[in-house]
Amino acid sequence: MNNLVKRLKNLDTYRYIISVIVILEAIYRTIEFTNAPSNMVQAEMFRPLCYNIGILVLVNMDIKTWLNIWSLIYIPVCYVFTHFAYQKHWIFDINNYEFPHIIRMGKIVILIWGVILISIIRHIIKNKSWKQIKNYNPFLLCTLGLYFLCILLFKRHYDEMLFFIVEVIGISFILANKERRKMIIQALLDAIILSFFYVMYKCLRHRPFDLERYDLVFSNSNNGGEYIACVVIAFFVKISNWWSKADVKKWIKITALVIYYILLGITLSVTMFNYTRTTIAGLGFAFILGLVMEVVGAAKKKEKKAGVFAKYGFAILSLVLTFNITYLGLRWIPAYYAANVDQPILYVGEDNNPSKVHFGDSMYSPKYTTMGSYLRTVFGKWGILIKFDDDKQSEGQTEKVEFDGRDITSGRMEIWHMFLSRYNMTGHYPFHLFNDKGEIIAHSHNSYIMVGYMLGIIAGILYIVFNVLAFLYSVIMFAREDDKDKTYFFAFLIITTCFISQVAEWISRPQYSMYLVFVFGLGLILTNKKKAKETESKEIEAVEIEESETSNL
Repeated sequence: MNNLVKRLKNLDTYRYIISVIVILEAIYRTIEFTNAPSNMVQAEMFRPLCYNIGILVLVNMDIKTWLNIWSLIYIPVCYVFTHFAYQKHWIFDINNYEFPHIIRMGKIVILIWGVILISIIRHIIKNKSWKQIKNYNPFLLCTLGLYFLCILLFKRHYDEMLFFIVEVIGISFILANKERRKMIIQALLDAIILSFFYVMYKCLRHRPFDLERYDLVFSNSNNGGEYIACVVIAFFVKISNWWSKADVKKWIKITALVIYYILLGITLSVTMFNYTRTTIAGLGFAFILGLVMEVVGAAKKKEKKAGVFAKYGFAILSLVLTFNITYLGLRWIPAYYAANVDQPILYVGEDNNPSKVHFGDSMYSPKYTTMGSYLRTVFGKWGILIKFDDDKQSEGQTEKVEFDGRDITSGRMEIWHMFLSRYNMTGHYPFHLFNDKGEIIAHSHNSYIMVGYMLGIIAGILYIVFNVLAFLYSVIMFAREDDKDKTYFFAFLIITTCFISQVAEWISRPQYSMYLVFVFGLGLILTNKKKAKETESKEIEAVEIEESETSNL
């Protein structure tokens, strides 16, 4: 009871609740953005994403930082300025100012992030924060600053990349507070997990896609895979937290582990159903490297390696035990609704494919209960020679692979070559190109190549260096820091997954779930020194004491 009263008196309890809500809302917006049928709907989803992340930053700041005379002056001035700026078309709007509600959302974005900027500047001046630059990663900051300069010089109307910079700065600022860092990451993990229940519910109310893809509620399988990768990481970090817990009763710890492992198994099953390179390649590399690092770390600390192997081994076991159940559930439940209740919600642009659920179909039909052709397609896509029956088998992936009369290769290498052959110093607008057949290629399916194509060779090199440094420092922080709360483990997993996944897909936009979560991991790496020290400077301690006192008001 005393502990409950203490928590109710703590301002961080309410910060946690609000943080979960706004992060959950931001994740929903990333899902809706990827499913948007038009630029207007994308603009409508992007603006709430921006101000939800802004609210997260404001809520987790010291209240005295943003409640000041400069902010109070800025609010009415901002409203008046944006009102006339939008009317006179000073502010670029993708929809030609035809939708007043989108303009109003844009004003809120400018208002919130303006207050954040004032607050950060005030904090730097009042607390002489420039003296604490040693607590930030200088190489990452310099690379990010130069990349920001390239965006300003060769922006090409790409406003989302500018918001990425602002988002990184804001989230890094709040994660620099040691007391609040754990709470913010906890809120992020909990929001990701809560969003998964919503996504699975929506999935069960949709028709299953054909046997080649499982998109959940995403109209794009790569975006769906990126989201699922974040969910897998959230569950595994939660498992790692409970695995190392010693301050709870044993039966509570075991119960929590069992629940999280079951949910992880379901999520990993859905990952296999989605089977995109974006997801499996990045996650696979991150988890293999994580296993190696944890085994090496256990040896250095003279701890038992068996516990590390058990933690990862149970993840594989949970996948094996839940795989078939998850498969049947994702196909049989929508089939039940189609056969007995009503037609489930359709995918956007879905055709009348006979392999999908139709009203009146028997829910016991083999197309909902057999897995053979699905597995043939999956293994064929990954280039694995495997024979399931006498008359059909997938082929090892060569230059061209046909399966059931279809070419199942992605053609990414040819697309990369087309984009690279058009590289220059200043970038391109628009960002798409046409191949020799006159077909439009919307993007390069590679984030590193795409940034260089959009913003020029220098920006492309800076972006590669930035991501390589983020990956290396995430490894260093995870290896060297005392990571009892697994915050650096989370940063390592998401940064490594994103680092690899960007090779296979264009995901470097804050509207995509994986990149949104990547920014949180990046904030942890940016706001810590390369090598941890036991003591901090007196100036830093004084600032933290002041923030701690404020949070307990």
